Amino acid sequence: MGIYDIFLSNSGPAVHMQAQCCAAYERHLARYVNTPMTLLQLGIREGGALQMWKKWLGPNARIVGIDGDPGCARHADEQIIVRTGNGSEAKFLREVVAELGSIDVVIDDGSHQMIDMIASFDFLYERISPNGVYLIQAAHTAYLPSYGGGLNESGTIIQRFKDLLDELHANHVHNNALRPTSFTKSTLSMTAYESILVFEKAIAPNRHFIRTGGY
Repeated sequence: MGIYDIFLSNSGPAVHMQAQCCAAYERHLARYVNTPMTLLQLGIREGGALQMWKKWLGPNARIVGIDGDPGCARHADEQIIVRTGNGSEAKFLREVVAELGSIDVVIDDGSHQMIDMIASFDFLYERISPNGVYLIQAAHTAYLPSYGGGLNESGTIIQRFKDLLDELHANHVHNNALRPTSFTKSTLSMTAYESILVFEKAIAPNRHFIRTGGY
């Protein structure tokens, strides 16, 4: 069963999600279905999304939820781990990463505040697996002042995405005006949907130009 069908047929704890998220999840995360993997979600709410991941990804998946509300611990079960803390605080995240050992997918569905989104990304992206995926939900909050956003405002996750798009192409910038970084070297692709940002990593992405055919 696809994740959209699971989402629509949900009769358990509530899942808050824009419908277009399902297409993004299917496109970028389907390879993890029924494989041993770890998914970390920032933000739990009623816990419905954790159960959705469990059903879709299968019995080999380890689902981890982080939330500042201690009451969210009730959503833990034999396949779901819940940790209470600030998902944008480096000290807490370092402890979680040390405990888990490996993280394949991060889904940021936390506070949606710009300062938190960026802090979480800055810490976790370089620490997920070399072939991992990092998804940010509710990226539209980058345009809302109540979340620290605004059109063309500096310090938003959208502006950070634009800057990282340059960084992804740093190998092609002349005169060393922008030097390749660890992000350049480890990132395969960046995808923007309405309200969803996706970063995919790869081990030594093949960026060589190759000519075949011709005379």
